[in-house]
Amino acid sequence: MNSKLPEILNLIACPQCSGDLNIAETELKCSGCKTAYSICNGVPIFLSNPRNVKVMPLDHVSNQMPEEVVEWLENLKGYSLNIGAGATRRKIAKSIEMEYSIFKNTDIAGDAHHLPFKNNVFDAVVAFNVFEHLHSPAIAAAEIFRVLKPGGKVMIHTAFLQPLHEEPFHFYNATEHGVIQWFSRFDIELCQVSNNFSPALTLAWLAHDLLYFVESLSEPKEAQALANTTLAQWRQLWTDENKRRGLLWDVIAKLPQSTQKRFSAGFELKAIKPVKLLQDIQNYAVEDNDVQSDQSEKTDLIINQLIQELAFQKEQTENYREKYESLYKSNQKITNLPSFSKEKLKTLFRLLKKRLTRGIGK
Repeated sequence: MNSKLPEILNLIACPQCSGDLNIAETELKCSGCKTAYSICNGVPIFLSNPRNVKVMPLDHVSNQMPEEVVEWLENLKGYSLNIGAGATRRKIAKSIEMEYSIFKNTDIAGDAHHLPFKNNVFDAVVAFNVFEHLHSPAIAAAEIFRVLKPGGKVMIHTAFLQPLHEEPFHFYNATEHGVIQWFSRFDIELCQVSNNFSPALTLAWLAHDLLYFVESLSEPKEAQALANTTLAQWRQLWTDENKRRGLLWDVIAKLPQSTQKRFSAGFELKAIKPVKLLQDIQNYAVEDNDVQSDQSEKTDLIINQLIQELAFQKEQTENYREKYESLYKSNQKITNLPSFSKEKLKTLFRLLKKRLTRGIGK
């Protein structure tokens, strides 16, 4: 068993009900909701499908944190949390490494949206190249806020102008203003361009990926012509609409959609609001007088937000069902949702359970 687990047991908590956890032979068990969490290679797994958690080779090495960050964490008196730590070369004594897979120094397998830790326990939290891969970054930021001690610090590195990578789990490229919005509850010290995010690297990465796919998918003469272009020629495509034709424009325009999506300027989306969902909500509002009095706006908000989260975790249906049932039973506050009585929540969760039995979105 991981020798660090008994040491950090007083820091971790059940991500479903925040209850204390006790070590059994092959699992951790919550003293509150009685949920059991398996242990693999000494690492407790707080994910819905522990059998799917990968154990990575010991010689696997990920991108490392800057040396000054490593030294900062080593000099902290208390514990730090490294979210999405990957495979670190150097293990920091009081740094808890959390990942979705199990690497050489991983301490916890968990989800950044539901951190399995108690409130106010960390002196620092770091997450390098993680937030662009989270489906709900604002929720993860709120979780970091919860587990940090007052005065504790957070440091993240996240993508802005980067081509698609690690798909399909590349969800966001955030502007400075978007990153600050995620962490709006914090006192922001700075939000800057670090050396590893130089605009020069943006141009280099885009050029590399563009040439790679053109060389792979187009004629050699087209790829060579593209490689010989200048920045001045590309600038003309932006400033002069009449230049948006010919080889430079056409060689990229005829790339397949799957390739263009890797570094496009944006996306066009068309969608339809499901009729069945609205009918379900209206039927339940009519059946339950307590909900009916609130009309449909708040009902829509709660149902849509919960189903949105469930849609990202289709394989976790049973776990989420238990989680949300425990919330209304204990009348706990649900983050970012309007205040509802326990009876209203029960009605809404009955709808959720009915929807889950049919499948999300049907």
